[in-house]
Amino acid sequence: MYYIIQTRTIPPTPLINSPMEKIFGWALGLGVIACLLLGRAEAILPAATEAAAEGISLTVGLLGICALWGGLMKMADGAGLTTALAKVLRAVTAWLFPSAQRDPAARQAIAAAFAANLMGIGNAATPLGVRAMQALPAGREADTFWLLCASGLQILPTTVIALRAGAGAANPAAVLPVCLAATAASTLAALLLRPRK
Repeated sequence: MYYIIQTRTIPPTPLINSPMEKIFGWALGLGVIACLLLGRAEAILPAATEAAAEGISLTVGLLGICALWGGLMKMADGAGLTTALAKVLRAVTAWLFPSAQRDPAARQAIAAAFAANLMGIGNAATPLGVRAMQALPAGREADTFWLLCASGLQILPTTVIALRAGAGAANPAAVLPVCLAATAASTLAALLLRPRK
């Protein structure tokens, strides 16, 4: 292990290398400047400490959710439920992904990714989606699959409900109709915008 660490060349990465990091960096900087200009410098440290504690609590809660649903999806895959779902979705996948019909593994990966999205388990859908993308040929079908996964049609937004329950919401499942309507609209848009050639 020591030898691998010593001989492996790791390219340097910039401190801030994504748009989201820049946005959050600017927001943090502007917040500190606003506190200083308004004479509220004493509020910076308590707010930062409280936000860090909340961030750790949220992360631990999300890890539990990810482990639970990721494990359930793995069990469903092993029990053959994704294979059964692939058969149920065969008409839809045949229309959207004709090349996948010759590859049972590709059909199963697509069905598993869609099932995870429908259940609102985005973290489990990601590795399944990567597996499906590897099975699909590059081009129109892969782009269509990517668009549909990104639109994230959800019948049961389990992650959102779990987050709301963890935050102490009186009715965590109250967002269900809104999530269903929003993701149905985004999926319809993805179907309309998918590449035709």
